[in-house]
Amino acid sequence: MMQLKNSHRLYMTGLYAGFVIVLGMLGGAVVLGLHNQVWLAGLFAGPSVLALATLFVIRRTDTAQTKALGRAFSSMPADAPPGP
Repeated sequence: MMQLKNSHRLYMTGLYAGFVIVLGMLGGAVVLGLHNQVWLAGLFAGPSVLALATLFVIRRTDTAQTKALGRAFSSMPADAPPGP
């Protein structure tokens, strides 16, 4: 019985941590978007959030999501103009 409680507690802690991280990333994306950092805001609100939510909630990673996250980071131009 105690092992079942500990397992449930660990699962719920992961859900709460994932929820807080995803909310923080979405909030950061909004702030960055308001400061004209569109590329960085897109990375915060796009595949990164999906990958983290899947990792914390479902507790597994998908190779397709990992590849999409890598493509998103590699497609970001290195010489993106800074915001005002």
